Amino acid sequence: MEERRFFLALILSLLVIFSWYRWVSKFYHIEKQELTEINPSFTLSLSEPEKEEKINWFKNEIIFEPSLGTINKIIFKEFQNYEFILKEGFLLRLNNLNLKNFYEDKEKKIIKEFNFSNHNYCIDLRIKFQNLTSSPLLIKPELVLLTLPSTGSLETRFWEVALKQELNIFRTSPSKNFLLKEVEILAFRNQYFCMIIESKDLQKFTAFINKANKEIGIIPQIEIPENQEKELNFLIYIGPQDLEKITSLNKEWNFVLYYGFFNSISKGILYLLRFFYKIFQNWGIALIILSIFIYFLLYPLTFKQISSLKKIQKLQPQIEELKRNYKNNPQRLNKEILELYKKEGINPFGGCLPLILQIPIFFALYQALMRAWELKGKSFLWIKDLSKPDEIIIFGKSIHLLPLILILVMFIQQKRSQIITSSEREQQKLITLIFPFLIGIIFYSLPSGLVLYWLINTLLLTLFQSGLKK
Repeated sequence: MEERRFFLALILSLLVIFSWYRWVSKFYHIEKQELTEINPSFTLSLSEPEKEEKINWFKNEIIFEPSLGTINKIIFKEFQNYEFILKEGFLLRLNNLNLKNFYEDKEKKIIKEFNFSNHNYCIDLRIKFQNLTSSPLLIKPELVLLTLPSTGSLETRFWEVALKQELNIFRTSPSKNFLLKEVEILAFRNQYFCMIIESKDLQKFTAFINKANKEIGIIPQIEIPENQEKELNFLIYIGPQDLEKITSLNKEWNFVLYYGFFNSISKGILYLLRFFYKIFQNWGIALIILSIFIYFLLYPLTFKQISSLKKIQKLQPQIEELKRNYKNNPQRLNKEILELYKKEGINPFGGCLPLILQIPIFFALYQALMRAWELKGKSFLWIKDLSKPDEIIIFGKSIHLLPLILILVMFIQQKRSQIITSSEREQQKLITLIFPFLIGIIFYSLPSGLVLYWLINTLLLTLFQSGLKK
Protein backbone atom coordinates (compact mmCIF):
# COMPACT_ATOMS: atom_id res chain seq x y z
CA MET A 1 0.00 0.00 0.00
CA GLU A 2 2.83 2.37 0.89
CA GLU A 3 4.60 1.54 -2.36
CA ARG A 4 1.48 2.36 -4.40
CA ARG A 5 1.16 5.70 -2.64
CA PHE A 6 4.73 6.53 -3.47
CA PHE A 7 4.29 5.57 -7.11
CA LEU A 8 1.27 7.85 -7.36
CA ALA A 9 3.20 10.70 -5.71
CA LEU A 10 6.15 10.18 -8.06
CA ILE A 11 3.94 10.24 -11.16
CA LEU A 12 2.32 13.49 -10.00
CA SER A 13 5.76 14.92 -9.25
CA LEU A 14 6.98 14.06 -12.74
CA LEU A 15 3.96 15.76 -14.29
CA VAL A 16 4.65 18.87 -12.20
CA ILE A 17 8.28 18.88 -13.37
CA PHE A 18 7.40 19.05 -17.06
CA SER A 19 5.17 22.10 -16.57
CA TRP A 20 7.59 23.79 -14.12
CA TYR A 21 8.89 26.54 -16.37
CA ARG A 22 5.48 27.51 -17.68
CA TRP A 23 4.46 29.07 -14.42
CA VAL A 24 7.66 29.78 -12.50
CA SER A 25 8.16 33.47 -11.78
CA LYS A 26 10.49 34.26 -8.89
CA PHE A 27 12.14 37.28 -7.26
CA TYR A 28 15.41 37.16 -5.35
CA HIS A 29 18.18 39.58 -4.39
CA ILE A 30 21.65 39.78 -5.94
CA GLU A 31 24.37 41.90 -4.42
CA LYS A 32 25.83 44.51 -6.76
CA GLN A 33 29.18 43.71 -8.36
CA GLU A 34 31.62 45.67 -10.46
CA LEU A 35 31.34 45.35 -14.25
CA THR A 36 34.27 43.74 -16.09
CA GLU A 37 35.40 45.49 -19.29
CA ILE A 38 36.26 43.56 -22.44
CA ASN A 39 38.95 44.17 -25.02
CA PRO A 40 37.40 44.08 -28.52
CA SER A 41 39.48 42.51 -31.23
CA PHE A 42 37.87 44.03 -34.30
CA THR A 43 35.28 46.66 -35.15
CA LEU A 44 32.46 46.65 -37.68
CA SER A 45 31.30 50.17 -38.54
CA LEU A 46 28.55 50.37 -41.12
CA SER A 47 27.69 53.30 -43.36
CA GLU A 48 26.68 51.78 -46.73
CA PRO A 49 23.92 49.24 -47.34
CA GLU A 50 25.17 45.82 -48.40
CA LYS A 51 23.69 42.37 -48.83
CA GLU A 52 23.66 39.83 -46.00
CA GLU A 53 27.18 38.78 -45.05
CA LYS A 54 28.95 36.25 -42.84
CA ILE A 55 31.36 37.32 -40.12
CA ASN A 56 33.67 34.95 -38.25
CA TRP A 57 33.46 35.60 -34.53
CA PHE A 58 35.20 33.66 -31.74
CA LYS A 59 35.00 30.16 -33.28
CA ASN A 60 31.51 30.94 -34.52
CA GLU A 61 29.78 32.74 -37.39
CA ILE A 62 27.47 35.76 -37.46
CA ILE A 63 24.92 36.25 -40.25
CA PHE A 64 24.78 40.03 -40.55
CA GLU A 65 22.34 42.36 -42.29
CA PRO A 66 24.42 45.49 -43.08
CA SER A 67 21.52 47.51 -44.50
CA LEU A 68 19.88 47.66 -41.06
CA GLY A 69 22.97 47.05 -38.96
CA THR A 70 21.32 43.94 -37.47
CA ILE A 71 22.31 40.36 -36.65
CA ASN A 72 19.99 37.72 -38.12
CA LYS A 73 21.53 34.74 -36.37
CA ILE A 74 24.66 33.35 -34.77
CA ILE A 75 25.91 29.91 -35.80
CA PHE A 76 27.82 28.23 -32.96
CA LYS A 77 30.17 25.97 -34.91
CA GLU A 78 31.65 24.48 -31.74
CA PHE A 79 28.15 23.25 -30.78
CA GLN A 80 27.22 21.31 -33.93
CA ASN A 81 26.34 24.50 -35.83
CA TYR A 82 23.55 25.39 -33.42
CA GLU A 83 21.71 28.48 -34.68
CA PHE A 84 20.75 31.19 -32.19
CA ILE A 85 18.09 33.12 -34.10
CA LEU A 86 17.83 36.88 -33.55
CA LYS A 87 16.05 37.86 -36.81
CA GLU A 88 17.08 41.51 -37.20
CA GLY A 89 18.59 41.55 -33.74
CA PHE A 90 19.64 44.98 -32.38
CA LEU A 91 17.31 46.78 -34.77
CA LEU A 92 16.99 50.45 -33.83
CA ARG A 93 13.50 51.89 -34.14
CA LEU A 94 12.36 55.47 -33.56
CA ASN A 95 8.75 56.67 -33.82
CA ASN A 96 7.77 53.35 -35.50
CA LEU A 97 10.49 53.86 -38.14
CA ASN A 98 13.14 51.15 -38.54
CA LEU A 99 16.42 53.00 -38.74
CA LYS A 100 19.27 51.86 -40.96
CA ASN A 101 22.84 51.62 -39.75
CA PHE A 102 23.22 55.31 -40.53
CA TYR A 103 20.34 57.76 -40.08
CA GLU A 104 20.09 61.54 -40.36
CA ASP A 105 17.28 64.11 -40.40
CA LYS A 106 17.01 67.80 -39.56
CA GLU A 107 17.26 67.21 -35.82
CA LYS A 108 19.66 64.33 -35.32
CA LYS A 109 22.24 61.95 -36.70
CA ILE A 110 22.52 58.33 -35.54
CA ILE A 111 25.37 55.88 -36.20
CA LYS A 112 25.55 52.28 -35.01
CA GLU A 113 28.79 50.34 -34.53
CA PHE A 114 29.65 46.82 -33.34
CA ASN A 115 32.87 45.68 -31.66
CA PHE A 116 33.35 41.90 -31.60
CA SER A 117 35.69 40.14 -29.20
CA ASN A 118 37.88 37.28 -30.38
CA HIS A 119 38.47 36.17 -26.78
CA ASN A 120 34.94 35.53 -25.44
CA TYR A 121 31.26 35.62 -26.33
CA CYS A 122 30.91 39.38 -25.85
CA ILE A 123 29.83 42.09 -28.28
CA ASP A 124 30.19 45.79 -27.62
CA LEU A 125 27.41 47.80 -29.30
CA ARG A 126 27.93 51.56 -29.69
CA ILE A 127 25.20 53.94 -30.80
CA LYS A 128 26.10 57.59 -31.38
CA PHE A 129 23.37 60.23 -31.20
CA GLN A 130 24.17 63.73 -32.44
CA ASN A 131 21.89 66.71 -31.78
CA LEU A 132 21.86 68.97 -34.87
CA THR A 133 19.64 71.61 -33.29
CA SER A 134 20.30 74.56 -31.02
CA SER A 135 18.02 73.25 -28.27
CA PRO A 136 18.12 70.13 -26.01
CA LEU A 137 16.82 66.95 -27.57
CA LEU A 138 15.10 64.00 -25.84
CA ILE A 139 15.13 60.67 -27.73
CA LYS A 140 13.43 57.41 -26.71
CA PRO A 141 14.37 54.82 -29.34
CA GLU A 142 13.48 51.14 -29.23
CA LEU A 143 16.39 48.72 -29.45
CA VAL A 144 14.93 45.36 -30.50
CA LEU A 145 17.30 42.75 -29.17
CA LEU A 146 15.73 39.80 -30.97
CA THR A 147 12.56 38.54 -32.61
CA LEU A 148 11.55 35.10 -31.42
CA PRO A 149 11.25 32.45 -34.13
CA SER A 150 8.07 30.48 -34.70
CA THR A 151 8.72 27.06 -33.25
CA GLY A 152 7.09 24.15 -31.46
CA SER A 153 6.16 24.02 -27.80
CA LEU A 154 9.03 21.66 -26.91
CA GLU A 155 11.50 24.52 -27.37
CA THR A 156 9.35 27.44 -26.22
CA ARG A 157 8.88 25.95 -22.76
CA PHE A 158 12.55 26.73 -22.10
CA TRP A 159 12.26 30.38 -23.15
CA GLU A 160 12.62 32.84 -20.31
CA VAL A 161 13.21 36.56 -19.94
CA ALA A 162 15.05 37.64 -16.77
CA LEU A 163 15.31 41.26 -15.69
CA LYS A 164 17.36 42.70 -12.87
CA GLN A 165 16.32 45.81 -11.02
CA GLU A 166 18.16 47.40 -8.13
CA LEU A 167 16.60 45.07 -5.54
CA ASN A 168 14.60 42.49 -7.49
CA ILE A 169 14.98 39.85 -10.13
CA PHE A 170 11.90 39.28 -12.28
CA ARG A 171 11.38 36.28 -14.55
CA THR A 172 8.66 35.94 -17.13
CA SER A 173 7.71 34.07 -20.28
CA PRO A 174 8.18 35.97 -23.57
CA SER A 175 4.72 34.81 -24.63
CA LYS A 176 2.91 37.83 -23.20
CA ASN A 177 3.08 41.62 -23.47
CA PHE A 178 5.34 43.14 -20.87
CA LEU A 179 6.76 46.52 -19.89
CA LEU A 180 9.05 47.15 -16.92
CA LYS A 181 10.89 50.34 -15.99
CA GLU A 182 14.04 50.82 -13.92
CA VAL A 183 15.74 47.75 -15.42
CA GLU A 184 19.53 47.46 -15.10
CA ILE A 185 20.18 44.14 -16.91
CA LEU A 186 18.01 42.19 -19.34
CA ALA A 187 18.56 38.57 -20.35
CA PHE A 188 16.86 36.02 -22.57
CA ARG A 189 17.61 32.31 -22.59
CA ASN A 190 16.45 29.16 -24.32
CA GLN A 191 17.41 25.64 -23.32
CA TYR A 192 21.18 25.96 -23.67
CA PHE A 193 22.11 29.51 -24.74
CA CYS A 194 21.40 33.01 -23.50
CA MET A 195 21.70 36.69 -24.35
CA ILE A 196 22.54 39.30 -21.70
CA ILE A 197 22.61 43.06 -22.27
CA GLU A 198 23.69 45.87 -19.99
CA SER A 199 24.40 49.51 -20.69
CA LYS A 200 27.75 50.93 -19.64
CA ASP A 201 26.41 54.48 -19.85
CA LEU A 202 22.79 54.23 -18.73
CA GLN A 203 22.18 53.04 -15.20
CA LYS A 204 18.58 52.03 -15.99
CA PHE A 205 16.28 51.57 -18.97
CA THR A 206 12.80 50.30 -19.82
CA ALA A 207 12.41 46.71 -21.05
CA PHE A 208 9.55 45.42 -23.16
CA ILE A 209 8.09 42.30 -24.77
CA ASN A 210 5.84 42.76 -27.79
CA LYS A 211 3.77 39.59 -27.99
CA ALA A 212 2.27 40.37 -31.40
CA ASN A 213 5.66 40.85 -33.09
CA LYS A 214 7.49 38.43 -30.74
CA GLU A 215 10.01 41.17 -30.00
CA ILE A 216 12.13 41.57 -26.88
CA GLY A 217 13.92 44.88 -26.42
CA ILE A 218 14.76 47.93 -24.39
CA ILE A 219 13.85 51.63 -24.52
CA PRO A 220 16.69 53.87 -23.37
CA GLN A 221 16.03 57.54 -22.67
CA ILE A 222 18.70 59.86 -24.08
CA GLU A 223 18.94 63.58 -23.32
CA ILE A 224 21.34 65.43 -25.62
CA PRO A 225 22.32 69.11 -25.08
CA GLU A 226 22.17 71.48 -28.03
CA ASN A 227 24.69 70.85 -30.82
CA GLN A 228 26.30 67.99 -28.92
CA GLU A 229 26.43 64.24 -29.21
CA LYS A 230 26.01 61.33 -26.83
CA GLU A 231 27.23 57.77 -27.17
CA LEU A 232 25.56 54.72 -25.64
CA ASN A 233 27.64 51.59 -25.10
CA PHE A 234 26.02 48.23 -24.49
CA LEU A 235 27.89 45.16 -23.30
CA ILE A 236 26.26 42.03 -24.74
CA TYR A 237 26.87 38.36 -24.04
CA ILE A 238 25.54 35.75 -26.48
CA GLY A 239 26.69 32.23 -25.74
CA PRO A 240 26.16 29.04 -23.72
CA GLN A 241 24.72 29.13 -20.22
CA ASP A 242 28.14 28.57 -18.72
CA LEU A 243 28.26 29.97 -15.19
CA GLU A 244 32.06 30.07 -15.12
CA LYS A 245 32.33 32.01 -18.38
CA ILE A 246 29.48 34.37 -17.55
CA THR A 247 30.65 35.27 -14.04
CA SER A 248 34.22 35.79 -15.29
CA LEU A 249 32.82 38.69 -17.35
CA ASN A 250 30.45 40.05 -14.72
CA LYS A 251 29.62 38.37 -11.41
CA GLU A 252 26.29 40.17 -11.34
CA TRP A 253 25.14 38.21 -14.40
CA ASN A 254 24.93 34.95 -12.45
CA PHE A 255 21.20 35.57 -11.83
CA VAL A 256 20.52 34.43 -15.42
CA LEU A 257 21.36 30.80 -14.61
CA TYR A 258 18.39 29.86 -12.46
CA TYR A 259 17.07 26.31 -12.08
CA GLY A 260 13.89 26.85 -10.12
CA PHE A 261 13.09 26.31 -6.44
CA PHE A 262 16.01 23.89 -5.96
CA ASN A 263 18.46 26.21 -7.71
CA SER A 264 21.38 25.60 -5.32
CA ILE A 265 21.05 21.81 -5.54
CA SER A 266 20.93 21.97 -9.35
CA LYS A 267 24.09 24.06 -9.49
CA GLY A 268 25.79 21.60 -7.13
CA ILE A 269 24.83 18.70 -9.40
CA LEU A 270 26.24 20.49 -12.46
CA TYR A 271 29.44 21.22 -10.54
CA LEU A 272 29.81 17.50 -9.76
CA LEU A 273 29.08 16.55 -13.37
CA ARG A 274 31.80 18.89 -14.66
CA PHE A 275 34.18 17.67 -11.96
CA PHE A 276 33.72 14.03 -13.03
CA TYR A 277 34.12 15.03 -16.69
CA LYS A 278 37.50 16.61 -15.93
CA ILE A 279 38.60 13.26 -14.50
CA PHE A 280 37.17 10.86 -17.10
CA GLN A 281 37.01 13.16 -20.17
CA ASN A 282 33.73 11.61 -21.31
CA TRP A 283 30.28 13.04 -20.56
CA GLY A 284 28.55 9.65 -20.68
CA ILE A 285 30.92 8.19 -18.09
CA ALA A 286 30.63 11.40 -16.05
CA LEU A 287 26.83 10.93 -15.95
CA ILE A 288 27.22 7.31 -14.83
CA ILE A 289 29.65 8.29 -12.06
CA LEU A 290 27.33 11.14 -11.04
CA SER A 291 24.44 8.68 -10.77
CA ILE A 292 26.54 6.28 -8.67
CA PHE A 293 27.75 9.14 -6.44
CA ILE A 294 24.24 10.47 -5.78
CA TYR A 295 22.89 6.95 -5.21
CA PHE A 296 25.43 6.23 -2.47
CA LEU A 297 24.98 9.73 -1.07
CA LEU A 298 21.30 8.89 -0.58
CA TYR A 299 21.93 5.25 0.29
CA PRO A 300 21.05 5.65 4.01
CA LEU A 301 17.58 6.81 2.95
CA THR A 302 17.26 3.97 0.44
CA PHE A 303 18.40 1.43 3.05
CA LYS A 304 15.83 2.72 5.52
CA GLN A 305 13.07 2.54 2.91
CA ILE A 306 13.92 -1.03 1.87
CA SER A 307 14.29 -2.17 5.49
CA SER A 308 10.90 -0.72 6.36
CA LEU A 309 9.24 -2.46 3.42
CA LYS A 310 10.96 -5.70 4.35
CA LYS A 311 9.61 -5.55 7.93
CA ILE A 312 6.11 -4.84 6.67
CA GLN A 313 6.38 -7.76 4.27
CA LYS A 314 7.15 -10.14 7.17
CA LEU A 315 3.96 -8.99 8.87
CA GLN A 316 1.75 -9.71 5.87
CA PRO A 317 0.41 -13.04 7.21
CA GLN A 318 -0.71 -11.32 10.44
CA ILE A 319 -2.18 -8.39 8.50
CA GLU A 320 -4.08 -10.82 6.26
CA GLU A 321 -5.52 -12.50 9.36
CA LEU A 322 -6.61 -9.12 10.76
CA LYS A 323 -8.30 -8.31 7.46
CA ARG A 324 -10.28 -11.54 7.64
CA ASN A 325 -11.26 -10.96 11.25
CA TYR A 326 -12.32 -7.33 10.82
CA LYS A 327 -13.42 -7.22 7.19
CA ASN A 328 -16.72 -5.63 8.21
CA ASN A 329 -15.16 -3.10 10.58
CA PRO A 330 -12.64 -0.88 8.72
CA GLN A 331 -12.03 1.42 11.69
CA ARG A 332 -11.16 -1.48 13.98
CA LEU A 333 -8.99 -2.98 11.24
CA ASN A 334 -6.91 0.19 10.86
CA LYS A 335 -6.55 0.43 14.63
CA GLU A 336 -5.37 -3.18 14.92
CA ILE A 337 -2.87 -2.76 12.06
CA LEU A 338 -1.42 0.38 13.68
CA GLU A 339 -1.15 -1.46 17.01
CA LEU A 340 0.71 -4.26 15.25
CA TYR A 341 3.12 -1.76 13.66
CA LYS A 342 3.67 -0.14 17.05
CA LYS A 343 4.29 -3.48 18.72
CA GLU A 344 6.91 -4.43 16.11
CA GLY A 345 8.52 -0.97 16.17
CA ILE A 346 7.57 -0.10 12.60
CA ASN A 347 6.80 3.40 11.40
CA PRO A 348 4.00 3.00 8.82
CA PHE A 349 5.40 5.93 6.90
CA GLY A 350 9.00 4.77 7.19
CA GLY A 351 9.02 3.38 3.67
CA CYS A 352 7.61 6.50 2.01
CA LEU A 353 9.41 9.27 3.89
CA PRO A 354 12.95 8.52 2.62
CA LEU A 355 11.61 8.44 -0.95
CA ILE A 356 9.76 11.73 -0.48
CA LEU A 357 13.00 13.30 0.74
CA GLN A 358 14.65 12.25 -2.53
CA ILE A 359 12.09 14.07 -4.70
CA PRO A 360 13.88 17.48 -4.34
CA ILE A 361 17.01 15.78 -5.68
CA PHE A 362 15.11 14.58 -8.72
CA PHE A 363 13.57 18.01 -9.33
CA ALA A 364 17.01 19.64 -9.11
CA LEU A 365 18.59 16.94 -11.27
CA TYR A 366 15.92 17.29 -13.95
CA GLN A 367 16.38 21.07 -14.14
CA ALA A 368 20.17 20.77 -14.21
CA LEU A 369 20.47 18.09 -16.90
CA MET A 370 17.74 19.54 -19.13
CA ARG A 371 19.83 22.73 -19.46
CA ALA A 372 23.30 21.16 -19.40
CA TRP A 373 24.72 22.67 -22.58
CA GLU A 374 27.88 20.61 -22.12
CA LEU A 375 25.96 17.49 -23.19
CA LYS A 376 24.94 18.98 -26.53
CA GLY A 377 26.48 16.99 -29.36
CA LYS A 378 28.43 14.70 -27.01
CA SER A 379 28.26 11.00 -27.90
CA PHE A 380 28.41 7.87 -25.75
CA LEU A 381 28.20 4.27 -26.97
CA TRP A 382 25.42 4.29 -29.61
CA ILE A 383 24.12 7.67 -28.37
CA LYS A 384 25.07 10.40 -30.84
CA ASP A 385 23.91 13.36 -28.74
CA LEU A 386 23.36 13.17 -24.97
CA SER A 387 21.17 16.29 -25.14
CA LYS A 388 18.67 14.50 -27.42
CA PRO A 389 16.81 11.18 -27.32
CA ASP A 390 18.99 8.28 -28.46
CA GLU A 391 18.12 6.68 -31.78
CA ILE A 392 18.82 3.31 -33.37
CA ILE A 393 17.38 1.93 -36.60
CA ILE A 394 15.53 -1.39 -36.38
CA PHE A 395 13.75 -2.78 -39.46
CA GLY A 396 14.00 0.65 -41.07
CA LYS A 397 12.38 2.47 -38.14
CA SER A 398 14.00 4.77 -35.59
CA ILE A 399 13.41 3.90 -31.94
CA HIS A 400 14.74 5.23 -28.64
CA LEU A 401 16.49 2.28 -27.01
CA LEU A 402 17.39 3.73 -23.58
CA PRO A 403 13.76 4.27 -22.41
CA LEU A 404 12.92 0.71 -23.51
CA ILE A 405 15.83 -0.64 -21.43
CA LEU A 406 14.59 1.53 -18.55
CA ILE A 407 11.11 -0.04 -18.80
CA LEU A 408 12.63 -3.53 -18.62
CA VAL A 409 14.86 -2.71 -15.63
CA MET A 410 11.99 -1.00 -13.78
CA PHE A 411 9.76 -4.01 -14.43
CA ILE A 412 12.38 -6.28 -12.82
CA GLN A 413 12.81 -3.83 -9.95
CA GLN A 414 9.05 -3.73 -9.37
CA LYS A 415 8.80 -7.50 -9.32
CA ARG A 416 11.55 -7.77 -6.71
CA SER A 417 10.38 -4.94 -4.45
CA GLN A 418 6.61 -5.41 -4.33
CA ILE A 419 4.82 -6.66 -1.25
CA ILE A 420 2.21 -9.18 -2.43
CA THR A 421 -0.80 -10.16 -0.36
CA SER A 422 -3.61 -12.43 -1.42
CA SER A 423 -6.20 -9.65 -1.28
CA GLU A 424 -4.09 -7.21 -3.24
CA ARG A 425 -2.41 -9.58 -5.69
CA GLU A 426 -4.28 -8.33 -8.76
CA GLN A 427 -3.67 -4.68 -7.87
CA GLN A 428 0.04 -5.37 -7.40
CA LYS A 429 0.24 -7.12 -10.76
CA LEU A 430 -1.44 -4.15 -12.40
CA ILE A 431 1.00 -1.69 -10.80
CA THR A 432 3.95 -3.87 -11.78
CA LEU A 433 2.86 -3.79 -15.41
CA ILE A 434 1.62 -0.20 -15.73
CA PHE A 435 4.09 1.86 -13.72
CA PRO A 436 7.27 1.01 -15.75
CA PHE A 437 5.41 1.80 -18.98
CA LEU A 438 4.22 5.16 -17.60
CA ILE A 439 7.78 6.08 -16.69
CA GLY A 440 8.98 4.86 -20.09
CA ILE A 441 6.41 7.05 -21.87
CA ILE A 442 7.45 10.09 -19.83
CA PHE A 443 11.15 9.48 -20.49
CA TYR A 444 10.80 8.40 -24.12
CA SER A 445 11.35 11.85 -25.65
CA LEU A 446 13.66 13.25 -22.96
CA PRO A 447 17.40 13.84 -23.50
CA SER A 448 19.33 10.59 -23.40
CA GLY A 449 21.68 12.01 -20.74
CA LEU A 450 18.78 12.30 -18.28
CA VAL A 451 17.48 8.83 -19.20
CA LEU A 452 20.98 7.37 -18.79
CA TYR A 453 21.23 8.83 -15.29
CA TRP A 454 17.82 7.44 -14.30
CA LEU A 455 18.63 4.03 -15.81
CA ILE A 456 21.86 3.69 -13.81
CA ASN A 457 20.06 4.77 -10.65
CA THR A 458 17.32 2.17 -11.23
CA LEU A 459 19.92 -0.56 -11.91
CA LEU A 460 21.69 0.22 -8.64
CA LEU A 461 18.39 0.21 -6.75
CA THR A 462 17.50 -3.18 -8.24
CA LEU A 463 20.90 -4.72 -7.41
CA PHE A 464 21.02 -3.46 -3.83
CA GLN A 465 17.36 -4.31 -3.24
CA SER A 466 18.13 -7.91 -4.22
CA GLY A 467 21.13 -7.93 -1.85
CA LEU A 468 19.14 -6.61 1.09
CA LYS A 469 16.34 -9.11 0.59
CA LYS A 470 18.68 -12.11 0.85
